[in-house]
Amino acid sequence: MNKEVTHNFISMFDEPNKPLWSKIKPDLSTYQLTGVMTLKKSNSSSTKKGNFFISNDFLVEVENKMYKRHIDLNNIILENTNKLATFKLSRNKKSIEFTSNESEFLQWFQLIKKYAIQRTFNEDYKLLKVQGQGNFAKVYKAIGKDNFTYAVKSFEKKSFKNLILERDALKLEISIMRKIQFPGIIRLYEVYETEHNIWLVTDYLEGGELFQYLRNQPQGFNEIQVALLMHNLLNSLDYLHQQGIIHRDIKPENLILRSPLNASDVCIADFGLADYYNPEGRYLFKRCGTPGYVAPEILQEKNYDYKVDVFSAGILMFIMLSGQSPFQTKSKNELVIKNYNCEIDYTVNNLQHKITPEALQLLQILLSPNPQYRLTAKQALSHPWFVKCFTPVFQIPAPQLFIPTNVIPPFQHFADIYARSPIMNQLLSQSISSLSLSNSSNVTPLRTQSNSLQVQNLQNNKIEEDHQDFEVILEEVCQINEIMKYSINTQRRQPPNQLNKQI
Repeated sequence: MNKEVTHNFISMFDEPNKPLWSKIKPDLSTYQLTGVMTLKKSNSSSTKKGNFFISNDFLVEVENKMYKRHIDLNNIILENTNKLATFKLSRNKKSIEFTSNESEFLQWFQLIKKYAIQRTFNEDYKLLKVQGQGNFAKVYKAIGKDNFTYAVKSFEKKSFKNLILERDALKLEISIMRKIQFPGIIRLYEVYETEHNIWLVTDYLEGGELFQYLRNQPQGFNEIQVALLMHNLLNSLDYLHQQGIIHRDIKPENLILRSPLNASDVCIADFGLADYYNPEGRYLFKRCGTPGYVAPEILQEKNYDYKVDVFSAGILMFIMLSGQSPFQTKSKNELVIKNYNCEIDYTVNNLQHKITPEALQLLQILLSPNPQYRLTAKQALSHPWFVKCFTPVFQIPAPQLFIPTNVIPPFQHFADIYARSPIMNQLLSQSISSLSLSNSSNVTPLRTQSNSLQVQNLQNNKIEEDHQDFEVILEEVCQINEIMKYSINTQRRQPPNQLNKQI
């Protein structure tokens, strides 16, 4: 399947005004590797030795124990040459070869490739089969030279209609994923660029989307199971928020199970709409998310913070406990209206009487229309509901992470915290898929000029459902197949075994 031949081409990641070397001293907080290397410019035969170290994403040269200059390793082209213990760094058609001690070469190469763009994808990985497919990107199962299995997300360059915007968006996604190393978040290992494609190598997660798991559970979920998943999810969100990152698209398709046998061990995936938090609200794409999951302050074009992810997590908790969406609607425009006004229906499937008071209280706080009253992810982790769910079972004061659900006692012994929906399987595909998960009605915001929901700046919080102009707004919101998007949407109507999307 790997037929693309790499050769000398202009990198999509090149920045014309960015030099290869810089003499402006950056913040050098950590020192990962130090050593002596020999330098050689690509257009010169002369060589010289220098002292170097790597600090974060910088390769720094030192002279007389003083800072001399550095190379920003972010998205630089890294190539392993045919020369012994030699690698080449390139940017804007300028390149330098570095030759290190043979015993240290692998260390230098491994550290630099975390930030760089490589070109030897076809030599390093073998594609096995397509796991998911979107408008201009695919997800493959692949085998690396180390014989481990990976998921590879492939972007086709020719599908980038707005090259500058799409390049900046992809660079942002890559930048965020490079900073993340956490058990509950999918990991990015390497990035490659060949003549026609960009390749992101990530974890291969065998459990598939949480979306499919939800659809295949007609018996419903008890509160302990939901608490396990929610605790892991909130813990991962807390980690992201501590790194200054907002995901902005938490939903069942973007939560992947590590194993089909453990529904609580979920990984957050797809950072196509993520960004670094900006208190002034300056983002590459400010208004984004998926109707039915997005926080109302985003739809209302207000300034927002990390709590938009907490709201989306609350929607997931509601769905798992009730078997349906909190927004009971018959059309997309009605969905956006209710989401905009945060009209949560706690009577769905008699939810408020089926779950414990602690669960209901936590739901109402997570789904508060006013983010000031919404808990942060860290605060939510200390809510009494988790103590109630975990302590009677495990006799521990606080929940443990990634506890397999198969060790939980049968729900009959905890009938007081059992939230069963007898029609879970029947209604879930209607209540969720009709909102955002099916191909025919996917209203996930797409990356275009602002990658926003294009929701008009409505003057009143309460919008009349029969507003004659709303169909025009919806046409802008739901441009499903006409605009590119980064999140990879598989064919939702296929059988579950064909929907093992990894990213």
